[in-house]
Amino acid sequence: MKSREVAYRIVEEVEVQGAYLNLILPRFLNEVTEQDARFITELVSGMYRNRSFLDFAITTEAKRDLAKVDPPLRDILRIGAYQILFMRTENYAAVTESVDLVTLTRLASARGFVNATLRSISEHNKEYYQTLIESSVENKWERLALLYSHPAWVVKAAAEALHANETAVEHLLQKNNEAPPVTLVSRHGEFAPDSNSQFSPYAMRIHENPYRHPLVIENKAQVQDEGSQLIAELFAFYPLDGKDASWLDLCSGPGGKAMLLKQFAQLKKAHLTAVELHEHRARLVEDALSGIEGDSSVEIADGRDKKFATGSFDRVLVDAPCLGLGALRRRAESRWRKQVSDLTTLVPLQKALLDNALNAVRIGGIVAYATCSWHLAETEYLIADILKQRSDIKLLDAHRAIGNIPHLKNVELLSSPDQYVRLWPHIHDTDGMFMAILTRE
Repeated sequence: MKSREVAYRIVEEVEVQGAYLNLILPRFLNEVTEQDARFITELVSGMYRNRSFLDFAITTEAKRDLAKVDPPLRDILRIGAYQILFMRTENYAAVTESVDLVTLTRLASARGFVNATLRSISEHNKEYYQTLIESSVENKWERLALLYSHPAWVVKAAAEALHANETAVEHLLQKNNEAPPVTLVSRHGEFAPDSNSQFSPYAMRIHENPYRHPLVIENKAQVQDEGSQLIAELFAFYPLDGKDASWLDLCSGPGGKAMLLKQFAQLKKAHLTAVELHEHRARLVEDALSGIEGDSSVEIADGRDKKFATGSFDRVLVDAPCLGLGALRRRAESRWRKQVSDLTTLVPLQKALLDNALNAVRIGGIVAYATCSWHLAETEYLIADILKQRSDIKLLDAHRAIGNIPHLKNVELLSSPDQYVRLWPHIHDTDGMFMAILTRE
């Protein structure tokens, strides 16, 4: 298949079957050359990262409500428009090959519509449509939402979390539209000091296909964002009085953090219990822990169940299911799947998991609550609610672990005016993460 046909097939699988782009890309890219793989990845990921901007340009030129256009044609128009406005593709090739894709849809009569629309777009550049948006959208958050292709509710949530700092919000949205760095995590101790990591000595940033990297092929490393690694380190090395022999990872699937935690637990001769609700994900956790020195076990259970006796653990990590707003640049299509209404299900789940973790930890032990999100409902507000509900819980300063990690780099970037650890794509070049440390008194 030609590279644009592969791109269309990928988009079709995402749109029709609800597939996750990051999971299906490797399967398609294994069948093409390295050069075509780069082209396809940029085209498909970039199209999703800039979707509403592209829709604005398409609607402007087609003079038609895009919601009334057949979904396959909508996808083809976006694929073509992205090449014209964001890539170095020759306009002629972008238009012609997009029109050829129509034959894959059994909507051959629409070839003329696709051709005319894309030709009209090719008469302008990206800056032309940016100017149109800036002159026609009055509300600053809605304008940024359209310019940087984020749902308006996401932009407004970012504005609330960033104290209505328009410059900071814009930097975050810009960063979300860039391809993220590819980061490996070591399965067997620290990398060399020159491993090009931002913070963690267990991280290595690379510039090639990770699944063709020798360390991954030899099972010496796996892909994991450095923000996730940093959360695991700060949890594992947080200063703790008394015994430190029993650790719990309450939401462990698919096992990336658990793998790193087992290495840290081994340093302290602690046992790690990894809990996962779904059996197939529990198997992934087992695979991740396999071959790592130390003492661990995997249990299939609901993290909300009162499975463990009160005070059973010295450390508990709750890496809670969340909106995933911190990983929008890594999961290009996810911003169009998330809804603010998802919080009505997620927040009660997060509270229940955290409440159970606080019961499972011993008095004086620690619970780390972490999310790959910066939405205040999943972070600050949730912690505030827990503290109101439970008089036996105290919030600790999550930054206290930094001094316990001797090889941690760029520690000055981790400072925060409050007791939480916050990582931002536009500041730390990691996924957006939040962590609070709590103890039971």
